[in-house]
Amino acid sequence: MSSTAATAAFRNLAISLPIAIWSVDNLVSLARVRGTSMEPTLKDGDIVLVKKSDFFPGFWGTSNHKPNNNAVYPSDDDDGGSPNTTRRSNSDETDRARLARVEASIGNTPSTLWSKPPEILSGHVVVYKSPNNAYPHEYHIKRVVAIGGQMIRPTQRLRSIEHIPKYSIWAEGDNSNIQSEDSCSYGPVSKKLLEGRADRVVWPPWRWGALEKKYPSSGKAWWP
Repeated sequence: MSSTAATAAFRNLAISLPIAIWSVDNLVSLARVRGTSMEPTLKDGDIVLVKKSDFFPGFWGTSNHKPNNNAVYPSDDDDGGSPNTTRRSNSDETDRARLARVEASIGNTPSTLWSKPPEILSGHVVVYKSPNNAYPHEYHIKRVVAIGGQMIRPTQRLRSIEHIPKYSIWAEGDNSNIQSEDSCSYGPVSKKLLEGRADRVVWPPWRWGALEKKYPSSGKAWWP
């Protein structure tokens, strides 16, 4: 390789490497699934694309998760916050509006002119740092069952009711046949621990595809 070619290669590397590192830190990254707590949605060994921010918010839309049109949702206008199954298609809009009010009250939604944290609503799959491990970090991948301000009946304690603090989520594994290490064991997860939203499986090739958004069952989570 001539000195001119080597210089050009080094210059290209010097330009592209910082961009790649910045993208992994701020835009997207990959995460490998370990264990069976998210089966059948995710299997041990799957690699998922994790979206860390909405780049140019509003331009690309709010979410690329595929909705489950057969899901049922709690109603907001029940007396005393008791859930029913009358509200369907407007659930995301209601959650989005209420969550915006809750987080605006604490002024804790960091963003810039070109990016902001990805939208996290009930039904999304997320990657976050375990609240139980300060260092080294242990990352969990679970599904959001409730968001800040909502009430939740934990899967392992259906007779109890928890209130989700502001700027937090309640996350559980999809596999109800095992005892998953999730919010049922360590409680609500601060959104400060979020790495991002898992949007699609990218490996193995035969499992490539967007992750379906699955909403909590009727009576599990609702707005008070």
